[in-house]
Amino acid sequence: IANQDQEDDIIAADDTSIKSSPQSAVAAEAFSTLRSIGVDYGLTRTGIAITTGGYRPRPLAILSNLNATELATTVVNYVISEQATNIVLGLPLHKDGSDSEQSNITREFGQFLLQEVRKRCGTKISITLWDERNLQLQEEQRKSMMEQREKGRNARQEMIARAKALEESANTDGLNQQKKKKKKKKKK
Repeated sequence: IANQDQEDDIIAADDTSIKSSPQSAVAAEAFSTLRSIGVDYGLTRTGIAITTGGYRPRPLAILSNLNATELATTVVNYVISEQATNIVLGLPLHKDGSDSEQSNITREFGQFLLQEVRKRCGTKISITLWDERNLQLQEEQRKSMMEQREKGRNARQEMIARAKALEESANTDGLNQQKKKKKKKKKK
């Protein structure tokens, strides 16, 4: 178990200093150059990604079959090779915000990771615990939007198909009418 000083080095995402948005141009520029390693920790697999300024995350690896120490070492290797300025560790909480079994395990891994970061990078790299509920909500909203678009696309396709059917029907009826007129003229 890590000492209290180390626990204070991991910043919770609900910390008010994290919530505040950059107010000055200098702060905004600093944020835009922030290179973050994102860690989606799991007991079976762990996803690692990099982003600059929080935009366009790029997956780096999906790691498996590593113990916490090996995984922490590998994450720090990515921090160094990608010249990251901080680490964001996803924290899976229950929908009501309370800790889950996995969030407790993730916090423990965060302590292993912090020890490795301090050993190899000093104090210049921070670790932020990020509430994943927002990500889950965003993913659900994205899926809902995609479903709505698909429904809209299907409705448009159905309307186009109906319009084509009506057009073909009108053309067929028009041709039939012309044939009937020709037949009537021939009979006369």
